[in-house]
Amino acid sequence: MTRLLKQVRNCFSDSRASCLMVLALTVIWGLLAIFVQPIGNFPLNDDWSYSRAVQTLLETHRLRIDDWGAPTLFAQILYGALFCVPFGFSFTALRISTLVAGLAGVLGLFALLRQSGVNRGIAFVGSLTLLVNPLYFLHAFTFMTDVPFLALSIWSTLFFVRALKFDSGKALLIATLLSCAATLVRQLGIALPLAYLLTVLLTNKFSFKSTARAALPAVISIAVFVGYTTCIQYFGVGSAIQGTKQDLIATRLAHDGLGRFVLRSVIMTVLMSLYVGLFSLPFLSVLASRAWRQCLAFRTQIAVAVAASSALIAYVALFFYRGRQMPFFGNTMNHAGLGPLTMRNADERLLVTESLTPTWFWDALTVAAGVGAILVVLLLSITILEIFRRRLPRNDDLIRIALFSLLAAGILTGPTSVIAIFDRYVLVLMPLVILLLSVSAQLVLKPMRSPNVLRYSLAAIFLGAYGVLSVAGTHDYLAWNRARWEAVTELIEEQGVSPKTIDGGFEVTGWLLFHRDEQLRAKWDSKVRTFDVSVPDPNEPPAPFYWLADPEYIVAFEPHENSQPNQDAAIIKRYPFRSWLWRREEAIVVLKVGGS
Repeated sequence: MTRLLKQVRNCFSDSRASCLMVLALTVIWGLLAIFVQPIGNFPLNDDWSYSRAVQTLLETHRLRIDDWGAPTLFAQILYGALFCVPFGFSFTALRISTLVAGLAGVLGLFALLRQSGVNRGIAFVGSLTLLVNPLYFLHAFTFMTDVPFLALSIWSTLFFVRALKFDSGKALLIATLLSCAATLVRQLGIALPLAYLLTVLLTNKFSFKSTARAALPAVISIAVFVGYTTCIQYFGVGSAIQGTKQDLIATRLAHDGLGRFVLRSVIMTVLMSLYVGLFSLPFLSVLASRAWRQCLAFRTQIAVAVAASSALIAYVALFFYRGRQMPFFGNTMNHAGLGPLTMRNADERLLVTESLTPTWFWDALTVAAGVGAILVVLLLSITILEIFRRRLPRNDDLIRIALFSLLAAGILTGPTSVIAIFDRYVLVLMPLVILLLSVSAQLVLKPMRSPNVLRYSLAAIFLGAYGVLSVAGTHDYLAWNRARWEAVTELIEEQGVSPKTIDGGFEVTGWLLFHRDEQLRAKWDSKVRTFDVSVPDPNEPPAPFYWLADPEYIVAFEPHENSQPNQDAAIIKRYPFRSWLWRREEAIVVLKVGGS
């Protein structure tokens, strides 16, 4: 244990300034978490399923993964259970566990950037870029797998980088253990040891000993994954829908054919790059002007201009192809704010009846995403050209780190681009992109003689804007869910209403009925297994699969002024909450079907 702590301590600089920055990141994260108020004994999004596995483990001392859980999940179940041991199972305890993991991810990214030779100021901006990322911040207040997986991936990457730099067996061992833990949260954890293996093969002279050593982390991670899935299938404690995303890839390939399948993957990759560009803007702010001047300083500007222009053309073409602006993907970011809208409206629609955000906001966000994506392409193009121009040795530490991050990002992008994507899936790329950009800047950009006030001021503006969106949007997401569950709890406990007659949305039906109702469980599992690859009619969108057929009560968003109330149901009670994002009072309402 002492050696392990020493390895972790060595990842941070010993300077007082670095220690102060680590402390500052911790204080910022803690204050924002307190400000948002994470307290609330209710599930969010899919975490009702993951939380039930923790509850089952605590109450029966047996592992049983709910049938809705697609990730491997094992490590997260054990981790969440540790936080529930002192006071018993609660969603608040699980939410706190993810907040701790979120802080670990931010600090791990700071250590990773410092370990890669990035100066303290840029490393601090890079860490804050992840901290205020709306996708990262919001999911840190859930028990979803996104943040715990990302935290483990960041620390695993950190020790893989140390292994590449110092040829350290201890660092490689820790990296392997962390990658195994990440794989036992999500299957994608295997990407990191595979990237390490390829990096060693591409940058080292071949020898059986070095190749076998480099392959060992990947072999162990794959063995752990295969062994785990075999065990849970043998003992019948796994989820019924595990492996369905692999089935989706085969289904899409069979339906679309190879040509359309590849084209779709390319389109999805470009769309993902827009999200990466958007959320990288704070970090890009301290690099972009230097990259542009470097471009003009060499004769490579024509090639770089072509690469950047190609990205711009692809972005514009894609913009018109989709016929709309961001958000391109669903789930977290939407026209009402942050957080998936998994509940009906009082006018019988699933989502809000009108966009709460003006069109210009999403137009501006889309343009910003395009600019960010172009800047990423610009910097990476300069890097590639400069590496070839200067003929840098393959075993240079920075080149190996850049290659590792590029390979890992590529491996992670592959499966994500061909399945039904949520915006939160892009999160796994963010630390790798920040690492790649920082290493690229060291390879080809001249170091700054002193901190540039303008660059850091621009970064501060972006960080502040993202911070406001993240805090306000996350607060509102928790607030309306808190109001929803207050309404549901009052119906069940005070009025004696059966949960089977309440349509309170996805999480309510999932938490209260999924494990008890075999027909409901079969319907939901069938929906996941039956992949509809056709294009839905936008004029007649299908009803969400989790709506109850004949509810007596509906818990829903209050209708806005321009919407038409449901004529078959009457509002019997209103549960108000304050929206920070829109600075007004909103409400959740309970409707009695057939009431007056």
